[in-house]
Amino acid sequence: MMSKDALSRVEEIMNATKLNEFLHRKEEEEKQKNCILWILAIIGIVAAVAAIAYGVYRFFTPDYLEDFEDDFDDDFDDDFFEDESDETSSNDFGKNIIPAMLKNGEKMAAYRFSGYWKDVGTIDSLWDANMDMLSPESGLDLLDESWPIYARSVNAPPAFLGRRCQISHSAFNRGSDLEGTVENSVLAPNVTVGEGARVSYSVLFPGVTVEPGAVVEYAILGEGCRIGRNCCLGGTPEETAPDPWGLTVLAPGCVLEDEKRVRPGVMLNKNGEEVSR
Repeated sequence: MMSKDALSRVEEIMNATKLNEFLHRKEEEEKQKNCILWILAIIGIVAAVAAIAYGVYRFFTPDYLEDFEDDFDDDFDDDFFEDESDETSSNDFGKNIIPAMLKNGEKMAAYRFSGYWKDVGTIDSLWDANMDMLSPESGLDLLDESWPIYARSVNAPPAFLGRRCQISHSAFNRGSDLEGTVENSVLAPNVTVGEGARVSYSVLFPGVTVEPGAVVEYAILGEGCRIGRNCCLGGTPEETAPDPWGLTVLAPGCVLEDEKRVRPGVMLNKNGEEVSR
């Protein structure tokens, strides 16, 4: 018959074993949860990116090639890094690297993609892609139930629409406080449009504030921009004719003083200074 000390020791061992089993089970469950979250996050990112642009390129880095030098043809590597050292090149796959490979007679293959596609490599194409989200004819339908897009929700309260707020043909997000007029525009989360302000044909990144009375037309406003009261930013193509017209762009964090006027086609850095495109 076991002594009390021996029984106590056995009980401690059993309890420790149960605890270890419990902790191990919890650890495995947590790993599975994290794995599922990562998978969902990756699926959401891939789906969101696929909605805007589609391009897959296969290439090898120098370190990778050193390890597998005898197994892979490094013709692509030659073209890639020759182009990188060419100061006259734009270092663009479609414009420089792929044409060079084709010229050198290298083996190439293409996949014919049948769906929405946009090469978002310029400011104008970025604006176009956002406007496509508002156009049923563009082929990009964010409400298509057969191709849902999953993404992580922003940690922000629901959007608030004021009593005098007017929104037409636009997309807005959580955390937005909208008291003015929004037309044909795409608003990221946590955007504020004050009473009497008007935003049209524009793309506003997260945290942008348009104060009361300001007008924003045909513009792209970077994250955290603040447009002062009664400012006038951008303009329509008709207003600038016959002079050249372009989108007005503000860098993230740019702050405009009250009643400031910014012409169409102007680009401002975060200090509010005009810069060339």
